[in-house]
Formats: sequence, structure tokens, C-alpha cells
Amino acid sequence: MDVETFVLFRGGKRVTMNGSDMTVDKICRIFQVTGNSLYITDDMNTAIFPDPSGNFTTLSLQHRGHYEVHGDSEQVQSPPIHASATSRSNFPPRQFQRSVHIAEIVNDKLTAARTVVIRFLESDATVERMTVKVKEALGCVEEITLTDSQGNEIVDSEGTRSSSYWKQNSRKIYAIFEDDFVEFQNGRRQKTRRRSEETGILQEVLGKIDELKQATETLQNATEAINLLSDLAKVKSTTARQAEQLHLVMDAFCCHVCKSLMSKPMFSTCCQSLLGCQTCVEHWLLNTNYCLKCRAEDFEFKVHEVKGLSAVLAFLKEVHTE
Repeated sequence: MDVETFVLFRGGKRVTMNGSDMTVDKICRIFQVTGNSLYITDDMNTAIFPDPSGNFTTLSLQHRGHYEVHGDSEQVQSPPIHASATSRSNFPPRQFQRSVHIAEIVNDKLTAARTVVIRFLESDATVERMTVKVKEALGCVEEITLTDSQGNEIVDSEGTRSSSYWKQNSRKIYAIFEDDFVEFQNGRRQKTRRRSEETGILQEVLGKIDELKQATETLQNATEAINLLSDLAKVKSTTARQAEQLHLVMDAFCCHVCKSLMSKPMFSTCCQSLLGCQTCVEHWLLNTNYCLKCRAEDFEFKVHEVKGLSAVLAFLKEVHTE
């Protein structure tokens, strides 16, 4: 069983404590407050006081919850310090801000309908507190779920309990209303069931795509692998579920920037993937130098144009427009 832990903070100071350490003596020592004035408050601003023995009972606390420490500061004798150091200690806690996209489900995909910008402190850097911040910014009481750009729910973990995770605006975060999120997940499961009915053919398609990736890794001409893929796709086009069967093939050649069928595809050696159109990738490199898919650095030295794809791209474009 995990040891119960609680996050205590006061001003800019933030400490994680075990349940056995939640005593008046230890908390006063850490936060320099007097014992007879000590109490803590939870996220709902409810005051919690220690019992007569000088302990905070963990039965009234939430595992991994955040609690603010209150009390009169102790008069600590300290050597003289410069005025500049005093002014720095009086600075308020550092604030961060980030954008959160409010998503709608369009054609089984997330689409940003609007965006809110929220400000938060280090003590707010958790999934629960950030969810509350978004609801406050929207002025709503409906339940929402925070997800990444693929619609995967962001769950509470060690990695999400720090401002370093939330302050990166390059990491897109979406907020989805609960009913929409359930509908989105159900749609994913239905697609998975439909695709499982044709696993034999789809595995063959994925095998050909894997051959294509191996060929493009060394930037050799991929015409033979592409022709095999094209022939297979043509056979598949006669089936009743053409669009569903070709879905994975279309995704393999979908630009990660403009979301359209690639034009002059570019391949990255860092994540062994086709990334997008030459124009889109070059525009991406104007603003940053890390891979748009795996975030590896020195991206400009790891991306190359793939030759020999014109045949399959022309075919896929034709199928897509039919």
C-alpha cells in the first residue's frame, strides 16, 4: 500500500510530507510559525486544526491533497542582511500562464472551438487544480476532462504535479465537457471493433507500410514498396468498406502540420516517421529546431525529403476525392 502523502505550502514554500510527519512540531519547524496559531486549509478553504495531542489526523485529509499552512510567524533571530535581499524575499510567489483549448468533437476528431488563458501558481500545478481553474475561467459547473492533443485523458501522476509540465505552451492541452468526452471514447471503441473484423488485410497493409519506412530510412528509392502498397489498396478499394480499410494508409501519409495528404513528404530519422509536406516542415523549422512529432532536438539535421512516393500519393488523392 502506498504511504499517504500530503503537499503543504505557505507563500513560495512547498513541501511533501508523509502522514506520520503531520505533527504540529514538524510543521511549525518547517514553516516557521507558532504552534498555538497553526492550522491548515484545503482546496475548498475549509480550516483544519490539529487534535489535542498535536497531530493532524489523516482521516480528514485527502491523499496527495494540497493544503495551505496558516499561523503567526515566529520571531527568528537572524544576522543582518542587505536591503536588496530583503526586497527579494518579499516578492510574491511566481505566477505562470498557459492556454487551454476548449474542444468540440467534429468527425470523431478534437477541434478547438475557443481558448482560455489561465494563470496559476506552483501550488496549482496538478490535474485537479488546473481543471478547477479552467472551470472558473469558463464560469461553468459542468464536469470537464483535460486531455492531450490526441484526446487521451491527462491523469494525476508525479509528472503532472509540477509547473514544468503545465507551463509548456508547446504541449497542447484540451478541455472537453464530460458528455462529449464519453461520446468521443465510445466512438473510438466502435472504430476499434470495426477494424478488428478486417485484421488480416489491415496487418498486410501495415506490413507494407513498415517496408516503406525501412526503405525511406536510408533515403533509397521506395518505388517497389509503394507499387505493392498501391496494388493492395486497389484490391481493397473493391470491398464494401473502402474508406475504413484505407483509413490507416491515409493516416500514414497525413501531414502532421496541415493534416492534409502530404506533398513532397519529409522523413525524420529521430522517430523513424513520415512527418509532413516539405513546405509545412520548412515553415516549422523557421520557428523551432525540435522534431514536431517526438520533440528531439537538432531536427534540421534529421529530416530529409523522401523520393519515389508520387505514385502512391496520386492514387491516395484519387481515392480520397471519390
